[in-house]
Amino acid sequence: MRKRGPLVGTVEDVTVAVDLGAAPPVQATNKDRVTGTTTHLFVTRRSFPSLCACPNSLAAPDLDTYDDWVAHERTPIIRGERVWLRGFRETDLAAYERFVNSEDAQWAGYSLPLPPDKVKDWYQNKVRAEHGKDGYFFAVSPLGADDFIGTTWVWNLNSRIGGAEFSIFMNDPGRWGTGLGTDAANATTDFVFGFTDIERLWLYTMAQNERAQRSFEKVGFVKEGVLRGVERYRGQVIDCVLMAMLRSDWDKLDRPRSWDLSSH
Repeated sequence: MRKRGPLVGTVEDVTVAVDLGAAPPVQATNKDRVTGTTTHLFVTRRSFPSLCACPNSLAAPDLDTYDDWVAHERTPIIRGERVWLRGFRETDLAAYERFVNSEDAQWAGYSLPLPPDKVKDWYQNKVRAEHGKDGYFFAVSPLGADDFIGTTWVWNLNSRIGGAEFSIFMNDPGRWGTGLGTDAANATTDFVFGFTDIERLWLYTMAQNERAQRSFEKVGFVKEGVLRGVERYRGQVIDCVLMAMLRSDWDKLDRPRSWDLSSH
């Protein structure tokens, strides 16, 4: 059984290469740990000074707002083997809007169309306002860059079926099947079970989307049942498959965790 540990790693300059082994591991105290119900939105300089230190300046500012967090050049990260999770930025919205208005987005549960003002409202009222309160919203970028290639959400923390809901999409269909989505999902589950008190992470996908189900099973999700007639797709009422991962499932996974990768 793997023990929970810290999430480490810093970005020297998100527009250039990242040195993911630069920061030493930091052990979070109970006071600092993010929980499923806390309003501790993000890592701050006060709670994790070694992650947010800026050697090129006299003093790093306290990262007390969402905008400070996503804009700061030394943003603490959660990483996989090929991608890292960062704050969702307003500059990501154009790429996000293109995806949610594409035919491919129907597989991710989006209804068409979603105009720019609605996308911006979602960002302001959901991402900026609720990150760390009723969910966590991350952008996915390749290691060594800050290109927006997808997003992962951990949300619906007060769901009647317990735990939190997991959502993911990869923005570029050309990257589908390359393992980047699996890597982003692994990094997200490491954040959830390694750094929060959430005990159950669940999702559901269209019953006919067997490719997605295989991908989620690879990450460690288990099929729990079928939700009959729960969604409408192209004029038909369809079934969806409910899948979930418990903390005990995650503990049994035989793979490096995010902090193992960051310590190399």
